[in-house]
Amino acid sequence: MMNALALAGVGLVMLAALFSVYRLVRGPDAPNRILAFEGVASCAVALTAGLSFLWADDVYLELILVIGALGFSGAMAFTLYLSRAPADEAANAAPRPQSGSDTGGSNAGK
Repeated sequence: MMNALALAGVGLVMLAALFSVYRLVRGPDAPNRILAFEGVASCAVALTAGLSFLWADDVYLELILVIGALGFSGAMAFTLYLSRAPADEAANAAPRPQSGSDTGGSNAGK
């Protein structure tokens, strides 16, 4: 009975991975693709854990940790890359008011 449930779980994780790959390919913009990449990495971790349970072998636990770490660091690297503004955009940006100026900031009651 447990093997049937584990096999059904592995099948559902594979279906979720397929949906994530579809979103990765057809995503409308880069942040959606980053989320899809994280979904694929999470599905790879879950698939490896499920197969490790089905095969009753704990050798794959290190692989689960490596896949999880690579997926997380890859998603963070993409996010950091997208969060940086291009150099010409940063040069043309309007200057921000100083924290001590009279713009009604946190120092307005002084």
